[in-house]
Amino acid sequence: VAARAASGIMFNKPMCNSRISWCIARSSGTTSWYALNLSSDQKDRIPMLQPMFDRIEKAHFKGRALHGASYMIMVGVCVAKPYRGRGISQGLYRYMRSLLTSKVDYIITEIALRNKGSEHAHHKLGFETLESYSDSSGEKWDLVIWDWTLKPA
Repeated sequence: VAARAASGIMFNKPMCNSRISWCIARSSGTTSWYALNLSSDQKDRIPMLQPMFDRIEKAHFKGRALHGASYMIMVGVCVAKPYRGRGISQGLYRYMRSLLTSKVDYIITEIALRNKGSEHAHHKLGFETLESYSDSSGEKWDLVIWDWTLKPA
């Protein structure tokens, strides 16, 4: 079963609940793109994400502590190379927002700053930087947030 996002992009019917949601599209038998979200109460499910959750729990956004706030993290958005540059990642985010905006106030993710395309796409959607940092290997990252309490542009 497929669903059409506001952007006109067709997605497989998403699997969503208040804790985990994902949206996957397949073309010619292979995955073309996907998005995976995880709610804050599921932070123990993926141990490698714990440092991200720790940063979020200590962060403030517009003067408000994020500890205890209603948010999900975007674990990953991936678009296969043949489909890149078509606005699919933005379509995925907007579609997920249309499904989840009544459940959470914010979507938060990390961006490796070497990935300029991801950095540009996230900021174009409305993500704002919460924190910039380097990990133990020297990789530079931005922790970014999109405020879903604001009306869509």
